[in-house]
Amino acid sequence: MPRILTLTFVLAVAAFAGCGSPPAPQTATVAQPTLSDADKAAVEKQKYCIVANEPLGSMGTPIKVNVKGKDVFLCCEGCREAVLKDPDKYLAKLDANGTVIVDQKAEADAKPAETAPATGAAPAAEPPKAP
Repeated sequence: MPRILTLTFVLAVAAFAGCGSPPAPQTATVAQPTLSDADKAAVEKQKYCIVANEPLGSMGTPIKVNVKGKDVFLCCEGCREAVLKDPDKYLAKLDANGTVIVDQKAEADAKPAETAPATGAAPAAEPPKAP
C-alpha cells in the first residue's frame, strides 16, 4: 500500500511540474514577404491570379513575377511554372489596365450544378417575367 501512495505522489508531482513555469521561448518564425506600396496598388488593380483565377492574397502574400518585361502577381509559387511555360496565354488574361479578365463561362463550368435538396432534381426554371 505505501508503494502505491508513493507512486501516486511521484506521478502527481511529475504531472504538475511544468505548471506555473514560464513558457518555453518561441522558435523563430519565417517572416512573410511584404509588398511595397506600388506592388500593393498593382495587386489591388490585378485582383486575381492570372493562372488560377484565385483572389490575390487568398494564399498568402502574392508572388511577383516578371513575365516578358511585365510584372504580374500570382496567388502562389505553384503558378510560377505555368506562367513561365506559356506566358502569352496568361498575359492575354490581363486587360489594358492590368486587371485580370475572369472567364465567367469557365468559372460557371467549374461550379457544380445546383440541385433541389429534397428530390435531387435540377432546380426549377425561373418564372417568365411580365412585359
